[in-house]
Amino acid sequence: TTGKPKGVLFEHRNMANLLEDQFKNSRIDFKTNVLQYASCAFDVCYQELFTTLLSGGTLCIVPESIKRDPAQLFLLINTQQTEVVFFPTAFVKMLFNEEHYANNFPSCVKHVITAGEQLTVSHIFKALLKQRDIRLHNHYGPAETHVVSTCTIHPEGDIPDAPPIGKPISHTAMYILDKHKRLQPRGVAGELYISGASVGRGYVNNPDLTKQKFLPDPFRAGAVMYRTGDIARLRIDGQIDYIGRTDDQVKIRGYRVEPKEIEVTLANHPAVKEAVVLVQKDSEGEHELCAYYSTRKPIDPSALRHDLADVIPDYMMPVKWTDMQTIPLTANGKVDKSALPEPTSSASLQSYAAPRNLNELRLSQLWEDVLKRGPVGIRDNFFELGGHSLKATSLISRIAKEWNVQIPLSDVFAHPTVEGLAAVIS
Repeated sequence: TTGKPKGVLFEHRNMANLLEDQFKNSRIDFKTNVLQYASCAFDVCYQELFTTLLSGGTLCIVPESIKRDPAQLFLLINTQQTEVVFFPTAFVKMLFNEEHYANNFPSCVKHVITAGEQLTVSHIFKALLKQRDIRLHNHYGPAETHVVSTCTIHPEGDIPDAPPIGKPISHTAMYILDKHKRLQPRGVAGELYISGASVGRGYVNNPDLTKQKFLPDPFRAGAVMYRTGDIARLRIDGQIDYIGRTDDQVKIRGYRVEPKEIEVTLANHPAVKEAVVLVQKDSEGEHELCAYYSTRKPIDPSALRHDLADVIPDYMMPVKWTDMQTIPLTANGKVDKSALPEPTSSASLQSYAAPRNLNELRLSQLWEDVLKRGPVGIRDNFFELGGHSLKATSLISRIAKEWNVQIPLSDVFAHPTVEGLAAVIS
C-alpha cells in the first residue's frame, strides 16, 4: 500500500513455489520454534505460517502489544526458545544499531530472516552475527510477487555493509532491462522485472493498473513478467544489487510511500493553498519526508499535523514542515526544488523551555541524539519532532543504559515530552 490499499491476486502456486525453495535451499530447520511476528496485512505473515506448520514446527505468535517493546519481545523469544525469527528490515536496523539490544538479544536464535527494504548491517550487528553464529537471510520481493530472491549471509564469512538481494528462487527469473526492454550486461544498472512462478495474477478489480505492471515476457512465450519500478544490477557472482527506485516512491520503515499522495492530501486541507512533499535522507541515511506549504489562513503547523494524522498513517507523516509565502516554480510551471529552503525541523511551534534539573538535561540530550536535531526543550513533543515507534524503541534502550531502568514503550506514547518522561523515570 502507498496509502490507498491495492489488493493483489495471488495463487496457491506462488506460495507453494516459495515454500518448496525454502525447504530445499534455505538450510533453515522450520521443524523447530519459529516466531510469527508479521501482521496478516504483511505478506511475510504467510511465509512464517506455512513454512512452520507444513514442517511440523511450532509457531510462536507475538502479541501486538509487545511487537515494538524489545524487552518483552526478547523475553517471549527466550521463554519459547525460538530459533528462527522473521523481522522487518527497519526493525532489524533499529535493534542492531543499539548495543543494549544487541547485548540482550536471545542466544537461542540461529536464523534472522528480514525483508521490506534495503538492508544495511551495522558493525554492532556484524559482531553479534559472528559471536552468536547467526545466519542472516536477506529476502527481496514486492507484494505482487512475494519473495523472489534470497541471500544468506554466513557468520564465518565476509559480512557486507549493504548485502545484495541474492539470486532468484526456483522457477523464477529476474531480468535487468534498459528502457527498450533489452537485457543489461553484468554490472550495468537497469529496471528489474520478475517472471515465473512467483508472479501473481494482477490487481483486484483494477485491470488498467494490471495491464501497466504485468507485461508479456519477451524471453518466454506465454509468460508474464512484473515491472517492479526498482533499479538493480547483476554482479559478476550472479547476485543482484538493489540500487533504488525509478520513480518518487520510497520505502519508509518498510512501507511504500508516494510523496504525491501526501501532497494531494495536504493540499485538500481547507487552510492550505499549495503543498509540496520531498524525500530527503537524514544523518543516518534513512528516508524522511519534508513538507513545504503555503496557507490561505494562518494555522499552527502542529495543528496541521494533527489534522493530517486523521487521514494518513503515521509512516506517511512528514517529519519536517516549512511554511512559505508561495511555492517557487520554474519557467515551465513546475516546482523549483532548487529554490526551496532547508526544511525546518518539526511541526511544533512550542517555545523552547530549558531543562531544570540533571534528569531533564540528560534526557533532552538523549532525545537530541536519537532524533538527530536540537535543542530539545522539556515540553517539546517527541513525535512532532520527527519521532516514531522505532525511534521511541531506540530511546528506551538508551534510557535503560543511562538510568538502569526499563520503561515500557507505552510510556513514551503516554508521556511524549522530556518533562513527562523525567517524571516517569523519577
